[in-house]
Amino acid sequence: MPFHYNISLKSDFILLELKGELLDAFTAKEMIEKIDEIITIQKEVKSIIIDLHQLTYINSTGLGVLIKVLTKARNNGGEVVITRVEKKVKDLLVITKLNSVFKVVDTLKEAKEYLKPKEA
Repeated sequence: MPFHYNISLKSDFILLELKGELLDAFTAKEMIEKIDEIITIQKEVKSIIIDLHQLTYINSTGLGVLIKVLTKARNNGGEVVITRVEKKVKDLLVITKLNSVFKVVDTLKEAKEYLKPKEA
């Protein structure tokens, strides 16, 4: 299945839904540019939830795309949470140890909770 994405701007985060197969940076170039644009314009929205429940395959180049998204968010004081990961993709995150770089949770609700400001 070809790669598709959907970006939704929520009140306090960006929801990035990935679908299909993320194989190269070229197919995700437009997505990265749109995220960069949103982060630049919407200064209060810094964090990103990446929903992978419809991502069927990702390779090392695709993982590099996820790292670019993480870098953009963190450079702007935000965070990235990955949620609803299919088993094959989750196994790859574990093998590459990226599960220790990204916060990975099972549900969208958990992702939203993680991004909420912590009480002092």
